[in-house]
Amino acid sequence: KRTQILPRMMAVILLSLTAQFIGAAGQAAEVQPPSAKIVNPAPGATFAAHTEIEINVEVVDSDGWVQRVELLSNDSKVAEVNIASSPPNQGETQSFSFNWANVAAGSYRLQVRATDNSGATTVSGEVQILVTEPTSPVNRPPLVRIASPADRATFTAPARIEINVEA
Repeated sequence: KRTQILPRMMAVILLSLTAQFIGAAGQAAEVQPPSAKIVNPAPGATFAAHTEIEINVEVVDSDGWVQRVELLSNDSKVAEVNIASSPPNQGETQSFSFNWANVAAGSYRLQVRATDNSGATTVSGEVQILVTEPTSPVNRPPLVRIASPADRATFTAPARIEINVEA
């Protein structure tokens, strides 16, 4: 009768590899989580409801690179960026901008969560913002688009060109 030893050995090896890596000096080193912070908006910032809020963040990983950045509002994910290729140099700060659109009135606790190439995760400190309904109606410009002719259409001169717009 044959005993299957190989799968058990592989499992033990895989478990030990996920916990640590070998540093440059040949000694085992713990994986360090990345660091993350919200650069803008400032704590206590106020915005008008139903507008776009730009949120700038910075992340860095001292022993690798950040693979995923998530924007959290009151502990719920509202946006995410995955870095699939061309990682930056180890320890290089990465900057990201999120444009959070059509935000309803309310108080929001913003955080950013960063996950590095080793799976280590960290959550930034909180930035509290307030979104309020405007006291007077917001005067927004109308939305207008040219329905026809099609983009890059060509005509032979002299020509009568009918332009249709939607507003």
